[in-house]
Amino acid sequence: MRTNKKFTYEVLNGHYESESGAILADYLTDNIIIYLSNDRTLYNEVRNNTRRKPEPLAWSAFTELINDILRDWHPGFYASSEQLKTWLKDHGAGYEVLAPVVEYIKDTRAEA
Repeated sequence: MRTNKKFTYEVLNGHYESESGAILADYLTDNIIIYLSNDRTLYNEVRNNTRRKPEPLAWSAFTELINDILRDWHPGFYASSEQLKTWLKDHGAGYEVLAPVVEYIKDTRAEA
């Protein structure tokens, strides 16, 4: 498998960019939380592996979500972490976009 910035941006812009070019942050984080809750490996990381910090776990969920969509649109390709960071930066955002996902992970762990 290989990366392709054009394909990665096509997926990100097609799903999570508004007509004005802004990130649809609420929609993105909702999708990440849904993905995190429904992927067995990630779900187990949230519930059972409290040694792993919430921030990298949220980033992993974001990466895996985008890669799942990318595999449907362009089989054989994946999004690199650097491409995702650059896309966020190009939209004037950073890791703070994932703050609701981090809070979800913390809350879920607190409840367990």
